[in-house]
Amino acid sequence: MNSHFALILAMLTAVAWTGTLVYLVKRWSHGHGRK
Repeated sequence: MNSHFALILAMLTAVAWTGTLVYLVKRWSHGHGRK
C-alpha cells in the first residue's frame, strides 16, 4: 500500500516536472522567435 502510494506520487511529480519544463521551453523559444 505505502510503496504503491509512493509510486503514484513519483509519477505525478515526474509528470508535473515534465509539463513545467515543456511549458518553460515553449515559452522561452517562442519569445526568442518573436524577437
